[in-house]
Amino acid sequence: PLSQWLAVHIRQTDKLEQCQANRISRAALAAQIRAFCTALSCRGALVCSDDPSLKQALLQELEASGLCVAHHDSLLSANGLPSHKDEALDRRRNAEDVLVEALLMAQCGALLSTWSNVSVAAVYFSPPGYRHYLFGDDPPASPQHAIGSACATAMPAGMAGGATSCSSSVSTSVPGFCSACGASQPQLRCSGCASAFYCRKGCQRTAWPEHKVACNAGR
Repeated sequence: PLSQWLAVHIRQTDKLEQCQANRISRAALAAQIRAFCTALSCRGALVCSDDPSLKQALLQELEASGLCVAHHDSLLSANGLPSHKDEALDRRRNAEDVLVEALLMAQCGALLSTWSNVSVAAVYFSPPGYRHYLFGDDPPASPQHAIGSACATAMPAGMAGGATSCSSSVSTSVPGFCSACGASQPQLRCSGCASAFYCRKGCQRTAWPEHKVACNAGR
């Protein structure tokens, strides 16, 4: 069931200009996805992104590492644009894909995401107790946070699947990043949601206009 999967949403393209915290390398993204899947004992990762090249590369890398992967075959721009800003794409199909992905992610056991309105929508549609994390957060270490067991062979219905074996040895030690400037090992944490990190109070003030949406959703 999807409740034993980790939903992953990565918003980049034009969002990189608005939110430096979303500027994360593919290697770092893959490492954190594996770490959270291991920490939460997920059966696999449902990968969603607005960047088709990054999405495909992540799916291949995660599958090669032995992690179960799945994705929705959404319509994405090949021009480096978010799909809703590419006039060459079918707008209705794009809107449907965004809604389907948000609903699928809401049915997963937990969410790991960058800053985006789609990830906020997934939290909005999710059931009470839904756990959501930002890239840069430390994976939960306590056994009671687990949402599944070893990897199952069955993929969620209606999605493309990948490998059927879980990664056997993955480090869960992932350093945090400042949600405003992207600096590593920030010392401050949002007291409202405990999901955002900052290297100084100035960065927290800078990020607040955007963070307040996700922060309020998490309360």
